Amino acid sequence: LNYLYIFNNNIFFLKMIKFLYLALLFLNTFFCLAQKNDITLIYSVKNIEYPVKIVLSNNIQDTIKSNIILKYKPNYLYDFVFIDSFIDNKIFVSENNRKKYYKQNLIKYLEFTDNNNNVRLFTYNPKIEEKKIVEIKTQGKINYYVVFSSADIIGSTYGYAYIEKDGKITNHKTWYNKSYFKKLQKLMKDQPDLVEKLNVEEMCDNEVLKIINEYNNRWLKSL
Repeated sequence: LNYLYIFNNNIFFLKMIKFLYLALLFLNTFFCLAQKNDITLIYSVKNIEYPVKIVLSNNIQDTIKSNIILKYKPNYLYDFVFIDSFIDNKIFVSENNRKKYYKQNLIKYLEFTDNNNNVRLFTYNPKIEEKKIVEIKTQGKINYYVVFSSADIIGSTYGYAYIEKDGKITNHKTWYNKSYFKKLQKLMKDQPDLVEKLNVEEMCDNEVLKIINEYNNRWLKSL
């Protein structure tokens, strides 16, 4: 009887191991596919449409006026969900009550006003390794772009800041640390007072953009 009891326990134990292995294999495959296709898994989203202006790189003389379809978390309407809104390298719009899309790599310029009355500008820059549409934060001597590349199962997004000067692009994943500020200081070394303002441990994104915009304004005045 003892042998039978041990035998039955071993069978149960092996079945549990097999079940856990298959469950982990399924979850791993599911999450990998989700990340590969830039979709999120747990949270829900709602669609909100905004008037948008689009210029395509193969027809820069024509401005398309349409309604862009963006996705928001229902309980967090502060900003749209970048990953879910720009999925599969496409920009989805609504025209005459019909849904259509434009490929991101054809977007020369895209502009809309978001839920907070902020004008948002986007473009596709072939120099950026993400090969996705990027948000334009500053333009001038220094161009500052932001792109989100992936999301976890609760919708937290991860991405890069791309900083372009004289045709050369510097990227940075962790936006708020010493390394980030040092990269910016190197790009603005011809303006010592602005470099000094970046000699900090941390700074909010808006303040950083103000400093870059000031650098660009001085550059324009010097032309």
